[in-house]
Amino acid sequence: MKNLTFCANLKQRKIKFIRPFYVVMILSLLIFACGSDDIDSGNDDLFGGLESDCIDLCAFGDAVQTTSEMPEPCGCDCFDGFYGELCDQYDEPIAFNIVSIQLTDWPEFNNSESWDDGSSTEKLPDFKIYINDNNSGNLIGETSMINNIAQGTTPTYIGSPFPLTIPIDAELRFAIVDESTDSSFDFDVLLLGYFQLTEANFLQNDNSNFSISWTLSESERVEIKLIGNWIQ
Repeated sequence: MKNLTFCANLKQRKIKFIRPFYVVMILSLLIFACGSDDIDSGNDDLFGGLESDCIDLCAFGDAVQTTSEMPEPCGCDCFDGFYGELCDQYDEPIAFNIVSIQLTDWPEFNNSESWDDGSSTEKLPDFKIYINDNNSGNLIGETSMINNIAQGTTPTYIGSPFPLTIPIDAELRFAIVDESTDSSFDFDVLLLGYFQLTEANFLQNDNSNFSISWTLSESERVEIKLIGNWIQ
């Protein structure tokens, strides 16, 4: 704003006593300074205003521009399960329907040793996942086994027992077990992890999936991702 005021005041003054060379040089500098101020302030309003204002409005959704006018008006594209002008309304979830499970993190070694015996490939773990009711101990579901799982991959368990519907507030016990059949039968339990399904899992930005992790030590942890859909 100071540049603009200075520019306007200069135009009202007489500068006949200044040599033409200096006149050209001074005017060039002033045009650059005044013009850049307009562009910078315009960009702040045009782009910064739209992004920050819109995103802050949506509780569980993405901000969208509803017309060509900027920075207003803004709208919200609600995540699945949410509605309302600001995506801040939802029906309470009653269950989560699991369609697959991904194993996204696990220790590379089993107590500093290879998971299995045999050749380089056979040393890799063969994991399967058991899901039990934590209170009764009853088996709810058991996945198939995925053999020779290498670090850096994301094994995905599909098929039986999925789809598997878990009611809200259910208390589960996940057992991730290495059942090697490569050279000789070996049975190693990677994890016996407790988990309770709550509404907090629903209130995540991407509520079609959520991750569960358990810490084994300072440097080791296990993480799985439940993929599916909520029932409301």
